[in-house]
Amino acid sequence: MKRSRGFTLAEMMIVLIIIGTISGLITVSVARTRIKARDARRAADIGQIITAIELYYQDYKTYPASGYWSGLPNANWLNSNNPGWDTLATQLAPYISPLPKDPLNTPTGWPGLASPPSYSYAYSSSGGGCALQWYEIVYRPEGANPGSPGVTLCTGAIENYAGTVTMGNNARQ
Repeated sequence: MKRSRGFTLAEMMIVLIIIGTISGLITVSVARTRIKARDARRAADIGQIITAIELYYQDYKTYPASGYWSGLPNANWLNSNNPGWDTLATQLAPYISPLPKDPLNTPTGWPGLASPPSYSYAYSSSGGGCALQWYEIVYRPEGANPGSPGVTLCTGAIENYAGTVTMGNNARQ
């Protein structure tokens, strides 16, 4: 009796299950890595924007004006997924070009929105009783939120939005 050499159906199924499991684990790992990379880029972008804003302040003794965006949370904000961001880009062009935008830059607006989560950069230097003497930049990380102390206004109020990283400077008197 001649015995054929080959794999049985059960052996083939086991191999396919193992391959499927491994590829699923790799896919999850790659997705997490991409999220971490986008969050690292966000942190680096914000650092560059803050440097440009501070250089602007050194030259003009005031921060770039905001208040061109009519979205959330109010009209005192510029948002990277809104044409108003171009206004900030023009003001900061001598210090940084192009002005970074969030890696996802979703069109849903304010990064403080929890549902659906919005991914953009938001900038404000108005309001709080100390217009153009302070600023804040807000962004939402996709991964673990490192937290942030917020920004203290000249009124003593602290601006810090849940689920976001709020960075900037404390108000100058």
